[in-house]
Order: sequence, then structure tokens, then C-alpha cells
Amino acid sequence: MPRLVVKNGPHRGMSFLLEGDRLSIGRDFENNVQLADGKSSRHHAEIRLEDEGWVVIDLGSSNGTHVNGKQIKQVALNEGDIVRIGETLMSFESEEPEKGPTLERALTEAEFAGFETLSAEHNTLLMAADAAAASIDDLKRANMRLLKLYELARASAAADTLSQLFVETTRLVETALEADRVFPILHEDGTWSPWSKARGKGAGKIARAVSSAPVSMGVVETVKRDLKAVLTRAGEDERFKNRPSVKVNEIATVVCVPLVSGERFLGVLYADRVSGGDDFERGDLEFLDAAAAYTALAIEALRTREAATRRAQALAQEVREDNVMVGEAEPMMKVKDFIERAAPADAGVLVLGESGTGKELVAKAIHHNSPRADESFEVVNCAALSESLVESELFGHVKGAYTGATADRAGRFELAHKGTIFLDEIGELPDRIQTKLLRVLEQGESVRVGEARVRHVDVRVVAATNRDLDDEVAQGRFRQDLFYRLNILRVDIPPLRDRGDDLDLLIDHYCALFARKTGRASLSISHGVRKMFARYQWPGNVRELRNVLERLAVLVPADPITEKDLPPGLLAGAGHVPQGSASSLKLEDIEREHVLRVLERAGGNKKKAAELLGIDRSTLYARLKAYGADAGGK
Repeated sequence: MPRLVVKNGPHRGMSFLLEGDRLSIGRDFENNVQLADGKSSRHHAEIRLEDEGWVVIDLGSSNGTHVNGKQIKQVALNEGDIVRIGETLMSFESEEPEKGPTLERALTEAEFAGFETLSAEHNTLLMAADAAAASIDDLKRANMRLLKLYELARASAAADTLSQLFVETTRLVETALEADRVFPILHEDGTWSPWSKARGKGAGKIARAVSSAPVSMGVVETVKRDLKAVLTRAGEDERFKNRPSVKVNEIATVVCVPLVSGERFLGVLYADRVSGGDDFERGDLEFLDAAAAYTALAIEALRTREAATRRAQALAQEVREDNVMVGEAEPMMKVKDFIERAAPADAGVLVLGESGTGKELVAKAIHHNSPRADESFEVVNCAALSESLVESELFGHVKGAYTGATADRAGRFELAHKGTIFLDEIGELPDRIQTKLLRVLEQGESVRVGEARVRHVDVRVVAATNRDLDDEVAQGRFRQDLFYRLNILRVDIPPLRDRGDDLDLLIDHYCALFARKTGRASLSISHGVRKMFARYQWPGNVRELRNVLERLAVLVPADPITEKDLPPGLLAGAGHVPQGSASSLKLEDIEREHVLRVLERAGGNKKKAAELLGIDRSTLYARLKAYGADAGGK
């Protein structure tokens, strides 16, 4: 029965019978022959029985299908034809092979059409089927090389740096090939970067000569150009024998294979023998090609890890810059002293202050300076969710607990186990949720919505509100027992208007931050703008200042920024009277007029008005209440 016998590649030694009238080949599992070959396509080719006999058909593969060294679209197969798909070589055999163990014949140049080689008399990377006919020395060498490949696979997986990877690669390849020199050579941004284990001052000839190419760069460039391995007697090969590196270093024989990951060329793995050393053989090339496959995968993995580490570090730096606590005014120094004292404790913390003063920033500082710093920090805005959603958010739910609960979901208290949870705007919690929260605080017990099972959690709670909780308790809108449980450690965050010179420090901090984020050479504001900022009351506090400066950094290319670049609302709030205006409104009247004008512009939608003003909705409600305006509605 006709068959395909794999002569080289990941499935070497296997046979595939042509039992039906069609045999599909490719990487996809749906194929009759699934190849673990990175250079084959998902649906690469098929062998089909037609009137003239068996034909091979390329299915539009990326790297093409080759028969006897020539790329084809469709061709009839004859006895002994060699089909190459990726790095896999298969022989078409229509007759039964001879019985008995025989040493596999030497592969022809057609079978190795993917390689450019000169000397290749033997195949010493023997398979078990050849064992009966192989010599003891061949078997020992094959066994040693398989062990070295195993060691290289383990070393590649364990390497934390490219240097560690290359130390092990060169050591193992030198031993397996009995090579005089081994170099991994990376190619990045058009530049070759040879690596040598002999590094540093006085490390020897190789280290000193790396920059002047001690290797045969002619061989290396040929491998890069053709993406084919080279096995050659460099001193006799017309392509390389006159190269300076071959003569100066007395290079006798070279084997060099590409380092490739997917479609990316990473470099080469190069080995040579000098001063009349014995020629490399086909088995040496096969071993180096296998070693290069492990090395290329490890290089990509390390680069991916390094890139992820750099992104994580950049993100961490950005988070630190965004969350730095700027301020030297006496009220802020008291806050910093409180954080230093409260952080090591495990008691609950109540943070009070107007919206935008930095209550979450204080909560993060407490967490990151506490014994729980390495655990999770969870944030829940209690004012942003309905009663049913806030219960699910805090305590979780099980599948089917309510419409839309399509799967079990852990609550924030479970996610914050051993860590810290920050409950922002806790004064907005409905009474029923306050009762469940008290149980968690007192007993460490959390129950998901729709479930009776009690889950034990260990969580430190930092709560915040801009409401007067003492008044809320007196009015019966907030549970007294919950208030006492939360009000163990308490800190009041001062509004920006009471922080004096901190305003200038914050302006300088955010100008520098947003200049970096937006790619500007610099971002500054004029003296006149600083004076206006000082007069402005900043109802949205630090958050509003940050939003204003970020908006100016993006929209205003001028530097420094002047009064004409400021938004009208801020100009009005700072008491700026345009030239020719007879207005003499007091500052508080200007602010009131501006807030009401923005509310009118938003069609009475308080959520939208708060967004336009850059303040929280609760702050807007407080302002409207002070103005005697309607604070109801959306």
C-alpha cells in the first residue's frame, strides 16, 4: 500500500498510509497528518488519488510545497519522490520496504533542499529503527546528543536572562559538536550582536574581537538572506574561502542555522572548527538545528517577559506619579502624620472630606504602608450603584440569584481577603446593606446574594464620605452601631482652598506630570493664571485642578498658558471681569451664577452638570442646597 515515510523533521521515522483517495496535511488537528512543524500552514497540502495516480497539491500555504527541491502547485508523485512541507521531508513509497533492520541511506541533496550544504556523508542523529545496524560509537554519539538536547530544553525553560540562556546553549553545543567556537548571534535593527561567554577585560582573543567579526560573517549573512542552514568547508567553499575572517581565524568548517520564531528572524546559531579541524557532518547540522529551535523559543519568551516587566514598571511608575501625596501645608502634614500612625494598625478608618480632596489617595497610602500591602486593594463607590447592585458588588452572588446573574460571582470582600477594601461614599448605603456590612465588620462573615453559605473574610475597611455622618446618625439615616464600628480611626481631609501654598506645589506637580504624558517639552502657567487660580474656590478641589490642567495640556499648545486659554467657568469663578464690564458681583455670587448656568445648560440634569463642572454629584447637591435651589431629580 502506498505510504509517506517521514525522513526528517519533528515526525522523523513515522509512516502514513494512503488508504483512501485523499490525505490532508498541515498543522490543524483536522488534518489526516497533523504536523508539529512551525513552518507548515494550518491546511498546507493534500495527497489525492486521480486518474494518473497519486498527486500532491499545495493548498495556498505560506511557505510552499516542494517536491524534489522544486516548489509546486500540483504534481504527480513517483516512487521515491521527496515531498518537503516546512522542515518536514517525506518520501513517497508505493512498494513495501525490504524486511529486516537496515541503516537508513544517506539523504540526498534534494531531500535537504531547505539547507545549503557541501559536506554531508552521514546522518548520525540516529533513530531507534537504525539501532541494529548502527555502530557502538554512532549510538553513543546519538545518545549523548539526545541528552544534550534534553539538558538544553530544561536550561532554556529555566533561564531568566539571555546571558544565562546563551551560557548553557554554547556549553552544550560545544560539547555535542566538539566545536572550537560557538556563537549565538542576534540580529536587531539591522545590527548583528555576537555573544561570547568570554567577556570582560582580558577575557581573551574572542571577546576582544567580537566587534570585528571573528566568525565567518559571509556564512552568517548567507543564512540570513536565504533563511537556510549552511554546512560547509569554509576554507574550500568558493563563497567564503577568501573572506578575511576565514583566513585570519583559520576557519576550517562551519555549521550555522537560523534562529526563527514564527515569521521573525532573530539571528543565527553559529559553530566552527579552526586550524584544520575535522569536517562537520549532516548530523551536526541536525543537532544544531534542533538546538536552535529551543533557543529561539527561549529568546522570544525572555523578550516577552522583559517587555512585560518594562510595561509593569512603567505602569507602576505612572501609578506612583498619579497617586503621590503633594502638600506641605499644616493641614496636610497632619494628614500625613495620621497615615504614618494609622497604617501599621488593623483598625477601621473613616476618611472625611469634600469630593475631590483625595480620600481614595489617603486610603491607598494607608494600605500600601500597612502589613497588608502585598494583598489586594479593592475600591467600591457606594454612590454609583443601585441597592441591588451594591449588595452584589460587596458580597457577590450565585447563579440565578436574580435576573442577569448568569454565573457565580465573588464579592469585593472575598476578593479583598487578607487585604483592604475602600468604601467610598459610604453615607449613600441603604439601611439593609448597612446591616450586612456590620456583620462583616463584626464577625468577618460574608454571604453571597442567593446563597446561605457563610464565607469568612479577613479585610481591613477604610470608608469615606463627604457627608456629616454625625448628623446622618442623629437624623436616623445611618446606623449608629455601624458608625461606631467605622469611626475608630478618623481623619479629615482639608479642601484645596484651605491649603495655602500647596496650590502652587500641586500646579507644578501636575504640569510636570501632564507634560510627560502628552509628550510636551514643557507645560507652565503664567503668573496671572496663578493669581486667578489662587482666587478661585475650587469646589471640585484637587480633582478639579487636575482635570483643568490635563485639559489645558491637551488642548492648548501655547506655553506658558495665559488667562485667555482658561475655560469661561473658571474665569467667572475666579472673579475675572472682562474689560468694559460693569459687573461687581461678589465671589460667592459669581460661583453661584456659574453653577446655575451650567445646570441650565445641562437641561437640569445634575449628573451631566457635575461632569461639566468637574465635581461629584454629591458636591453639586450640597452647593444647590446652600444656594436654596432645588437639589432633587437626577
